Amino acid sequence: MEEVQSVYCNQHGQQDLKLICSHLLAGRNEPIGFYECEPEDMAWCNECEKALSKTRTDDEQDQWSQDCDYKIVCAVCWGSIKESNQIIKNPMNLTELEQKYTIQYPEVYRQLAENNMLDWGVSGSNWYHDTFPKLKANPPLLLFGYDIEIWNDQELVETSIDEMSDEEDYRNIHPDYQFIPFAQNGAGDLYAFQFDLQNNGEVPVVFIPHDDEEAEILAGNFQDFIFRQLLESVTEIDEDSMFYEEEEENLKQNLFNQLKTHEPYLTAKQIEILNTIYQRDLFEYTYKVPNGSSFETEGLVTFDEVEEIINQQLSFEHLNRRFNYTESPKP
Repeated sequence: MEEVQSVYCNQHGQQDLKLICSHLLAGRNEPIGFYECEPEDMAWCNECEKALSKTRTDDEQDQWSQDCDYKIVCAVCWGSIKESNQIIKNPMNLTELEQKYTIQYPEVYRQLAENNMLDWGVSGSNWYHDTFPKLKANPPLLLFGYDIEIWNDQELVETSIDEMSDEEDYRNIHPDYQFIPFAQNGAGDLYAFQFDLQNNGEVPVVFIPHDDEEAEILAGNFQDFIFRQLLESVTEIDEDSMFYEEEEENLKQNLFNQLKTHEPYLTAKQIEILNTIYQRDLFEYTYKVPNGSSFETEGLVTFDEVEEIINQQLSFEHLNRRFNYTESPKP
């Protein structure tokens, strides 16, 4: 096992060694954020986190590290700096966002916000161990979804929108598109409302990859998007699944707990389909990829069955349409 490095601190004596960005060490009158890197031996502030999200190459990440200008501190000082700089996020004010960007959020999304269903608790490196277990009995929105992290941070939403509309943004998104992000996945890809396609109060949901110019429309409205997420999350079940448990009975309980909290935002037919699938036993199957290859997996529903259900239940003319977001949507 690798030995933990130590450092002598004038205040606390010999302690484990930690690294923090120079902004955190300088100290401020107000918290400036605290982001940790596993195994929790490095940390940086909110501004450094924003800069990191924009890096794409190894050279850019090297430059980012230089800009952070890391300093050595002891573990005790680290704890004090962390406590004084963690930012408690304020829930989003949807009305303010609507006024700022001249939009009207879908009613289902508003209901979810009002019922605190967007709240996954305080984020951080200890979230999975400290917060996640407390949420499992009454899961908030898509806690057990398909590789997704729901946002409940107004500043994060505004920053993301401002970045996409910036002429110098690397994605070069055409200004005729009106994307309002509400979530992201582990790779940094975005899930967003596409308000330029809004029709009679229905706002499509689009997937915007961080490393590709092609976006994909996933659903015609937010209700259908939730349903699709719940379906796709049980096509492949393994230890990386958020709802995974050693005992299948406990795994199923997580899914039924989620269905219970999500029922008010789904149709009766969608609830029936999910309830039927969740009652199945786990099974192994072979999925044939369009490129001709195949792989073995385990789940409660196959990819092919999900595709069939989506095509039958999510009727929408733009469903699964891919488009280049750098080009004008107008003919």
